[in-house]
Amino acid sequence: MTTKHITGTYLAGYTLDPTFSKARIADTGLIAGTGFVAEASAILLNAGRIQADAPGAAGVDLMAGGRLVNKLGAAVGGGAGAVGVDNYDPNSVGGDGGDGGTGVLLAAGGSVANHGATTGGAGGMGGGGYYTGGRGGDGGLGLGISAPG
Repeated sequence: MTTKHITGTYLAGYTLDPTFSKARIADTGLIAGTGFVAEASAILLNAGRIQADAPGAAGVDLMAGGRLVNKLGAAVGGGAGAVGVDNYDPNSVGGDGGDGGTGVLLAAGGSVANHGATTGGAGGMGGGGYYTGGRGGDGGLGLGISAPG
Protein backbone atom coordinates (compact mmCIF):
# COMPACT_ATOMS: atom_id res chain seq x y z
CA MET A 1 0.00 0.00 0.00
CA THR A 2 1.58 3.26 -1.15
CA THR A 3 0.89 6.39 0.88
CA LYS A 4 0.88 10.02 -0.29
CA HIS A 5 1.81 12.49 2.48
CA ILE A 6 0.14 15.90 2.11
CA THR A 7 1.44 18.76 4.23
CA GLY A 8 0.94 21.90 2.15
CA THR A 9 -1.86 24.16 0.98
CA TYR A 10 -3.81 23.25 -2.17
CA LEU A 11 -6.17 26.12 -2.98
CA ALA A 12 -7.48 24.57 -6.24
CA GLY A 13 -8.22 21.18 -4.67
CA TYR A 14 -6.29 17.92 -4.70
CA THR A 15 -6.78 14.79 -6.82
CA LEU A 16 -4.99 11.70 -5.54
CA ASP A 17 -2.93 9.94 -8.19
CA PRO A 18 -4.45 6.45 -8.62
CA THR A 19 -1.04 4.84 -8.01
CA PHE A 20 -1.54 5.75 -4.32
CA SER A 21 -3.99 3.71 -2.26
CA LYS A 22 -3.67 5.83 0.88
CA ALA A 23 -3.31 9.55 1.63
CA ARG A 24 -2.30 11.11 4.92
CA ILE A 25 -3.08 14.82 5.40
CA ALA A 26 -0.97 16.37 8.15
CA ASP A 27 -2.43 18.82 10.66
CA THR A 28 -0.75 21.58 8.60
CA GLY A 29 -2.51 20.45 5.40
CA LEU A 30 -5.24 22.58 3.83
CA ILE A 31 -7.25 21.64 0.75
CA ALA A 32 -9.81 24.07 -0.74
CA GLY A 33 -11.16 24.47 -4.31
CA THR A 34 -12.74 21.24 -5.54
CA GLY A 35 -11.83 19.41 -2.33
CA PHE A 36 -10.04 16.07 -2.10
CA VAL A 37 -10.86 13.62 -4.91
CA ALA A 38 -9.76 10.00 -5.26
CA GLU A 39 -10.80 8.30 -8.51
CA ALA A 40 -9.57 4.87 -7.33
CA SER A 41 -10.49 3.25 -4.01
CA ALA A 42 -8.43 4.89 -1.27
CA ILE A 43 -8.02 5.37 2.46
CA LEU A 44 -7.77 8.99 3.59
CA LEU A 45 -6.31 9.78 7.02
CA ASN A 46 -7.12 13.44 7.68
CA ALA A 47 -5.58 15.46 10.50
CA GLY A 48 -5.87 18.78 8.62
CA ARG A 49 -8.60 20.86 7.03
CA ILE A 50 -10.48 20.18 3.80
CA GLN A 51 -12.94 22.95 2.90
CA ALA A 52 -14.19 22.88 -0.69
CA ASP A 53 -14.99 26.36 -1.94
CA ALA A 54 -16.02 25.53 -5.51
CA PRO A 55 -19.84 25.84 -5.78
CA GLY A 56 -21.50 22.57 -4.79
CA ALA A 57 -18.23 20.61 -4.57
CA ALA A 58 -17.84 17.77 -2.08
CA GLY A 59 -15.17 18.21 0.58
CA VAL A 60 -14.02 14.60 0.09
CA ASP A 61 -15.11 12.54 -2.93
CA LEU A 62 -14.03 8.90 -2.76
CA MET A 63 -15.37 8.05 -6.22
CA ALA A 64 -14.57 4.33 -6.21
CA GLY A 65 -15.18 3.82 -2.50
CA GLY A 66 -12.77 3.74 0.37
CA ARG A 67 -12.50 5.01 3.89
CA LEU A 68 -12.09 8.38 5.57
CA VAL A 69 -10.62 8.62 9.05
CA ASN A 70 -11.15 12.18 10.24
CA LYS A 71 -8.98 12.65 13.31
CA LEU A 72 -9.76 14.76 16.37
CA GLY A 73 -9.50 18.44 15.42
CA ALA A 74 -9.70 17.72 11.67
CA ALA A 75 -12.45 19.23 9.52
CA VAL A 76 -14.13 18.42 6.21
CA GLY A 77 -16.70 20.68 4.57
CA GLY A 78 -18.58 20.82 1.28
CA GLY A 79 -18.69 23.94 -0.88
CA ALA A 80 -21.59 26.38 -0.72
CA GLY A 81 -24.15 26.25 -3.52
CA ALA A 82 -24.00 28.66 -6.44
CA VAL A 83 -26.00 31.88 -6.22
CA GLY A 84 -29.10 31.95 -8.44
CA VAL A 85 -29.02 34.19 -11.50
CA ASP A 86 -30.93 37.49 -11.42
CA ASN A 87 -33.62 37.58 -14.10
CA TYR A 88 -34.36 40.97 -15.62
CA ASP A 89 -37.39 40.03 -17.74
CA PRO A 90 -40.61 41.73 -16.55
CA ASN A 91 -42.79 39.58 -14.27
CA SER A 92 -40.12 36.93 -14.02
CA VAL A 93 -38.65 35.06 -11.13
CA GLY A 94 -34.94 34.86 -10.38
CA GLY A 95 -33.01 31.62 -10.70
CA ASP A 96 -32.88 29.11 -7.88
CA GLY A 97 -29.71 28.87 -5.84
CA GLY A 98 -27.60 25.74 -6.10
CA ASP A 99 -27.45 23.02 -3.48
CA GLY A 100 -24.50 22.94 -1.11
CA GLY A 101 -21.86 20.27 -1.59
CA THR A 102 -21.69 17.10 0.48
CA GLY A 103 -18.98 16.98 3.14
CA VAL A 104 -17.99 13.37 2.33
CA LEU A 105 -19.28 11.64 -0.81
CA LEU A 106 -19.04 7.85 -0.95
CA ALA A 107 -20.96 7.18 -4.19
CA ALA A 108 -19.51 3.66 -4.56
CA GLY A 109 -19.70 2.84 -0.84
CA GLY A 110 -17.18 2.99 1.93
CA SER A 111 -16.96 4.13 5.51
CA VAL A 112 -16.18 7.13 7.69
CA ALA A 113 -14.65 7.22 11.15
CA ASN A 114 -15.30 10.81 12.16
CA HIS A 115 -13.56 12.16 15.27
CA GLY A 116 -13.51 15.74 13.91
CA ALA A 117 -16.10 17.84 12.06
CA THR A 118 -17.89 16.92 8.82
CA THR A 119 -20.36 19.42 7.34
CA GLY A 120 -22.26 20.00 4.13
CA GLY A 121 -22.08 23.30 2.29
CA ALA A 122 -24.75 25.97 2.64
CA GLY A 123 -27.32 26.31 -0.13
CA GLY A 124 -26.83 29.17 -2.56
CA MET A 125 -29.09 32.22 -2.35
CA GLY A 126 -31.81 32.51 -4.98
CA GLY A 127 -31.49 35.25 -7.62
CA GLY A 128 -33.75 38.28 -7.78
CA GLY A 129 -36.59 38.89 -10.22
CA TYR A 130 -37.39 42.06 -12.15
CA TYR A 131 -39.93 44.45 -10.58
CA THR A 132 -42.89 42.21 -9.71
CA GLY A 133 -41.10 38.92 -10.23
CA GLY A 134 -40.14 36.94 -7.18
CA ARG A 135 -36.79 35.88 -5.87
CA GLY A 136 -35.68 32.36 -6.80
CA GLY A 137 -35.56 29.65 -4.17
CA ASP A 138 -32.49 29.08 -2.05
CA GLY A 139 -30.51 25.90 -2.66
CA GLY A 140 -30.56 23.09 -0.14
CA LEU A 141 -27.98 22.42 2.54
CA GLY A 142 -25.46 19.77 1.53
CA LEU A 143 -25.30 16.51 3.45
CA GLY A 144 -22.51 15.88 5.92
CA ILE A 145 -21.96 12.34 4.61
CA SER A 146 -23.58 10.76 1.56
CA ALA A 147 -23.35 7.06 0.71
CA PRO A 148 -25.52 4.67 -1.31
CA GLY A 149 -28.25 2.91 0.55
